[in-house]
Amino acid sequence: MGLYPHRDDNEFLKFALPLPNSNIPVIIFFHYNFIEREKYSDWWNNSDKELFYNTIKNNNILAIMHGHLHITSISSWKGIPVLNGSGNGIILICLNSENKVIETKIIKQ
Repeated sequence: MGLYPHRDDNEFLKFALPLPNSNIPVIIFFHYNFIEREKYSDWWNNSDKELFYNTIKNNNILAIMHGHLHITSISSWKGIPVLNGSGNGIILICLNSENKVIETKIIKQ
């Protein structure tokens, strides 16, 4: 997704994502963080974030991964695990038999 999902990227996502409610697992990657309480999260505005969420919400999004902060961390946004994988840690995502996330954890820091 590049730096972050621009408004125009939502058309690409509608085409590229599996059919809604198909249960096919998806991980979305982009560079900038976007969780409001984190540093440098103001790269895109809240209306674009909501448009992005409305585009992905009916898919089996296992996680959204971003970088930019040079740390390894796990947070959540609207019930979706958000993984900052730009540090030296390893993040483990555990799924159940229905391809739903049951746990995310940092196993090496």
